[in-house]
Amino acid sequence: MKKKLVVIENGVEFKPLVKKEIDYTRNVNILSVSRLQEGKGQEDLIYALSLLPEELKFRCNITFLGEGENETKLKSLVNDLKLDSLVLFEGFSNPELYFPRSDLFIFTSRLDESFGLSVAEAMMNNVPVVSSDVGAIPSLLDDGKCGYLYSSGNVIELAKLIENFFSL
Repeated sequence: MKKKLVVIENGVEFKPLVKKEIDYTRNVNILSVSRLQEGKGQEDLIYALSLLPEELKFRCNITFLGEGENETKLKSLVNDLKLDSLVLFEGFSNPELYFPRSDLFIFTSRLDESFGLSVAEAMMNNVPVVSSDVGAIPSLLDDGKCGYLYSSGNVIELAKLIENFFSL
């Protein structure tokens, strides 16, 4: 007798969706939630921001939620690229407080993620998602339908996806 395996994904608390109108003619608030450690790829988002055309770059505000051993290194990179006025590190905080004021959620992991809980939470809060194509994330996003995927580590591809949000 064959036994069937069934995968039961992590759940997120269901909340009624509120239609969110985003005005891409103004500044875009980007949120990234993850532990600040090697392999989580936050530096990819910082580099992608630096690659945007000047007229778009200075209309982006990035908030990183999370703590970890890479925080000092990431802050130094932000400083070196002269992006201090555009990037904020808020430490460990409840993302639910940030979703309502976020226009775009970016998940940059390079690790084989078994489930992107923060990706699912962003989707549940009606925040558009851009994510690296690692682990189980592609099964969550269905590229182009529920969000957009880029090749993990490809900062040029990530920058182009961010730029595309200004032309929606």
